[in-house]
Amino acid sequence: MSDVNRAKEISEEPPMSRLFVICGKQITKEQLIKHFEPDGTIEECVVITDRKTGQGKGVAYVKFTKTSSAARGLRKNGTVVEGDTRPIKVMISASYNRDKNSDTSADVNENQFLRLFAIVPSNRTEEQLKEEFGTHGTVTQVRLVPDKKNDKQCAAYIKFPTFLETALAIENCNPQYKAKFC
Repeated sequence: MSDVNRAKEISEEPPMSRLFVICGKQITKEQLIKHFEPDGTIEECVVITDRKTGQGKGVAYVKFTKTSSAARGLRKNGTVVEGDTRPIKVMISASYNRDKNSDTSADVNENQFLRLFAIVPSNRTEEQLKEEFGTHGTVTQVRLVPDKKNDKQCAAYIKFPTFLETALAIENCNPQYKAKFC
């Protein structure tokens, strides 16, 4: 099976846990694993190679087991992999989340993933949620929207200043909230 087909098979669960890396053509899978390993557990690392020559194309995917690990890895954008001289470009590989009208890579990177959506009990206040979610990062905004069909729950939109804080909140909040990026 070619590396191109393997890259297509890498799961996007949990969401936003896969990084797209533009690097030097000589960069190996082992070098990338060593570079990104401090950020979290790597599920898969694929360096795309030319079918005829076997040489790297300067493109790779690094898949983490957690979204927060990918958020940490994203901060390595512009760093240099040991054994190379040029900085790498790191982006979130989240093709299903792209805005159809946009071509910019910034739309699938940190600035897009600052807010989460959660279903919370209707007796929770904005202050209570700010305090609860504040254990995972700095909450900059909480908005509650009552559910017209179910008066026992409401929708909560909670905003953080960084992708990493949002990811940590989603991973560590009460699972009954069914939190996700929005």
